[in-house]
Amino acid sequence: IRRVEPPDAEDLGVVFVLQLMLGVAVLGVVVAASVPFGRPGYVTALLVAPLPLLALRIPGLVVLERQMRYGLVALLEIAEHAVYAAARGVTSAMLMVLVGPVGMVTPHWSRTTARRLMEFGVRVQGVSLIQLSRDQCLNIGTVVIAGVATLGVWTVATRVLQVPLLLYSSLWRVSFPGMA
Repeated sequence: IRRVEPPDAEDLGVVFVLQLMLGVAVLGVVVAASVPFGRPGYVTALLVAPLPLLALRIPGLVVLERQMRYGLVALLEIAEHAVYAAARGVTSAMLMVLVGPVGMVTPHWSRTTARRLMEFGVRVQGVSLIQLSRDQCLNIGTVVIAGVATLGVWTVATRVLQVPLLLYSSLWRVSFPGMA
């Protein structure tokens, strides 16, 4: 991207192959690590399978960035995310029906059952809503008291803590129903 001379077709082809090899390598590692876990591993492997296809976008992205056409890059990335979200929803729903533990569920309505389920569900979701509100109030308070730069430092620190927080929230999600 930063070279003086623009990339030629060979450069773009080599970049494509390098990205493709990296994607295939990562896919291989994920498949090797996940398949031994059975059904969940198969689903993980299937969801990661399109990863090498991301190599198709790299040569065009390099050219657009060299031309400083960031508006088009942003537009393409927004479109990618919209298509990804839609495809992800459809794909995950289909996979859950095909390989999930219950298959296709027949819709059924019971006011009594819905009320019983919602009493518990509102408590679980309420915890998440309170945590989200706390986080946003903390962000607003940080900006008001210390400024945007401090919020940036706080955001980086929060990102670093995401892995331990993910483990904690997973533990919380599993243990909360057991304590209820």
